[in-house]
Amino acid sequence: MTIFLVVILPLLSAGFVAAQEVTITMATDKEVYTTADTITITGTASPVAVGYDVSVIVRDPSGSIWAIGQTSPALSGTWSIANINIVTSSTALGRYTVTATYQGKTALTTFKVEETSKAKIDGPYPLSPKVNDPISFEPHIEGKRTPYDFSWDFGDGQKSIYQNPTWYPESAGTFTVKMEATDPFGNKVSATITVKVN
Repeated sequence: MTIFLVVILPLLSAGFVAAQEVTITMATDKEVYTTADTITITGTASPVAVGYDVSVIVRDPSGSIWAIGQTSPALSGTWSIANINIVTSSTALGRYTVTATYQGKTALTTFKVEETSKAKIDGPYPLSPKVNDPISFEPHIEGKRTPYDFSWDFGDGQKSIYQNPTWYPESAGTFTVKMEATDPFGNKVSATITVKVN
């Protein structure tokens, strides 16, 4: 048995144990952004090695370098580059390409930038509502990326998740009605309207 161990141990120390292959993954937090968003890029890198950083290059739709980032992966191998702002009037609309490099290995992903949506609320209907009247509203959103999830706050504690809600005010007063719509990519747009209830 002693002879067996003497034979095996030199084999292990001689490098017959396979080295771990270097890997890198990457993703953005959304697939489609608007010009009012901030991008967060996350990923994993393995194995973590001292002196090796993750380098990220973002190219705009024309292929020009639009942003550069660099970070060290944590001990767990996870990494992130946050707060890459695209809030600028010169931001090109279209598809962007992201390349992440770690120890010679690369990962690729893309995302799209679209114009920020604009919203308004038509109403109220009727135009001069009274207490307990059924009041309706109609939202209008430019730059549609349907379907939207809606959230309404009528300013008196009542809320709704319907696209075209009906509100029954229980008291007179002036109320600020707020509508927020969220598109399938997590982008939000909102609008408010002031309603006087007699």
